[in-house]
Amino acid sequence: QVSKEVFEHDESIPELEEEKLEAVNIAKRNERHDTNVEIAKSLLRDGIDTVVIMRATGFSKEQIEEIRNNML
Repeated sequence: QVSKEVFEHDESIPELEEEKLEAVNIAKRNERHDTNVEIAKSLLRDGIDTVVIMRATGFSKEQIEEIRNNML
């Protein structure tokens, strides 16, 4: 059995936890971005105005134009 004291004195444990938390946050941001791209594509297919899509997704006009161009 591993003693708890070993982990309490290991300074790398908080750093590893911080790295794991950062990795989770990056994954969540990527997932949100991917979801917003799919929302933008759906709204573009439905002919929704770019300004409405900007509000719905948080994307810039240029990002929406890039998504539109990639759909062609």
